[in-house]
Amino acid sequence: MASTSEQIGQPSDYVDRQDLAVTWRTCGRVGLALNVGYDQISLRLTSSPGQVRFLISNADRTPLQTDAADLIAIERGASAQVHIPGIPLHEAIYSRRTGVRSIIHLHSRAALAVSALECGLLPLSQTAMELFESISYSDFSDALDTPAERRRIASKVLQDHPCVLLRNHGLLAVGSSLHEAFYLAYHLELACSQQLSILSCGTGYVIPDPQLCRTVGREMSKQRADGSYRLWRALCADTARIENWTLPRWAHEHFGTTAPLWLG
Repeated sequence: MASTSEQIGQPSDYVDRQDLAVTWRTCGRVGLALNVGYDQISLRLTSSPGQVRFLISNADRTPLQTDAADLIAIERGASAQVHIPGIPLHEAIYSRRTGVRSIIHLHSRAALAVSALECGLLPLSQTAMELFESISYSDFSDALDTPAERRRIASKVLQDHPCVLLRNHGLLAVGSSLHEAFYLAYHLELACSQQLSILSCGTGYVIPDPQLCRTVGREMSKQRADGSYRLWRALCADTARIENWTLPRWAHEHFGTTAPLWLG
């Protein structure tokens, strides 16, 4: 994916806008992004590696209403002028972690519910096992937009902890690519949903041997780079087909479909 813009011969920022728009629409379609104005997705621009220059979703548009032209470009320090919830947190993470390419912050139902459980996410499914050692937790705070709190949350995002369950709040997932961040957010919400289904049975449950959980999780994590791209590509292509967009010629190789695009 890093060389996509070179392969298709389009300006990298143009491609970034298209990719981010269809990903956000897909988040809305699969039920990940439901909290208008507070759920956010962002992408560090390909043309600015290592710099704090990124696109972020528009708080005035639902995911399914979002086109490429609706995305807002942010540069370091611009969060003081652009009053959109979440921008300062994204800026803090991009500043602290130069390897982070994309950030997804959601208040999805299952992740919010599990974030409020004292036990947090349990390795009750293979989905959860993959993420079990990739999650850190951040206690609830009513001061999310203060510099100190943003730094505290940003410090939770480590190379081996790309997911954060924000207690009584929701989830945060970061990736070295847009498709990795999407994959992590998608699977974290899925793992939380599976856990809630198990706990709702009201009877005892089985947790496999902790060492086995770690082994399975680490083996699954090794396949994440390829798996995340396949999942992202397939679900975004479904979004294109369902919404009957016409893909420009460059996107045929990118998404492997003659259905269309999210042009703004």
